[in-house]
Amino acid sequence: MAEGLVVPVKTLYEKENWKIYTCEVSREYKYHFDGTDTISIAGDIPSLVLGVPYKIIADAKKTKYGLTYYVKTAMIALSNDGVGSYDTFLKNITTDRQFESIKKAYPNFVNMIIADEVADIDYKKIFGTGQKGLEKIIAKVVDNLVIAEIINEYGEFGVTFNMAKKMYKRYGNVHAIKRRMENEPYKILCSIQGISFKTADAIIKKKRPEMIDSPDRLFECLKFLLDEMENSEGSTYMNYAALYKKANALVPEAIKNMIKVLDNPEFKWNGESKRVSRKETFDKELFIAKKLLELRDSKSKKFDWGKEP
Repeated sequence: MAEGLVVPVKTLYEKENWKIYTCEVSREYKYHFDGTDTISIAGDIPSLVLGVPYKIIADAKKTKYGLTYYVKTAMIALSNDGVGSYDTFLKNITTDRQFESIKKAYPNFVNMIIADEVADIDYKKIFGTGQKGLEKIIAKVVDNLVIAEIINEYGEFGVTFNMAKKMYKRYGNVHAIKRRMENEPYKILCSIQGISFKTADAIIKKKRPEMIDSPDRLFECLKFLLDEMENSEGSTYMNYAALYKKANALVPEAIKNMIKVLDNPEFKWNGESKRVSRKETFDKELFIAKKLLELRDSKSKKFDWGKEP
């Protein structure tokens, strides 16, 4: 694992979920990066601003193109002089006239974006910038400051740059994400595509051991097991005893909440048949069954499928 300050100087490849840059290594960190002056870095990272220093944590791997550092986190290396450090960053992503007009109209421009107050920013007050131009500037700030902070905070949960962007898009700002992660980490992490219940559970148990017997843990476990059953076997329900056994194997400390959790509206279970399913899946299956019965009983064999409930 290598850690240190680098300055991206050339973009080699840039797509939404993967980017590659040539970087110069800060003198004091050369020994962290095989003693070389320049390195190649790659990963699911933000669009880096050329000429701006970043603190990275990366794994070195040999490829057919030479040694490449696969980045886990990339945080822009701001100085400790408050707003001035944001100004340095802003100067690198705008023209001189744009920067001057931004500082005149919105002295706390970067802080406004971080606080999710972009609706209050009028592109007409920024020299030479249309709506799309303003959106590009805002996107640079979000990717390099906001999203990077989320990754830095939750990278150990397996949150990648693309996942962090989805979290930001859903919850609006870093403070809201931190609040939700503090109160309901299972719900937040398990709702992100790419993070499985087992992955989330392994890390939350270490970070939040007090949640080991929580209903939230069992709730996400049951959803995971029912979804796994549907995807692997095509079955939309599971026998209560079988579900209990599987859940008890994964989250024995939380199994005491079984009945309480199954009373959640997201589940559908029948005390007589002992079948448990996701409410959403149950409703879809019921809808299809009703339509098939209509088809069987219809003389014309034509009917309106309508909309799913």
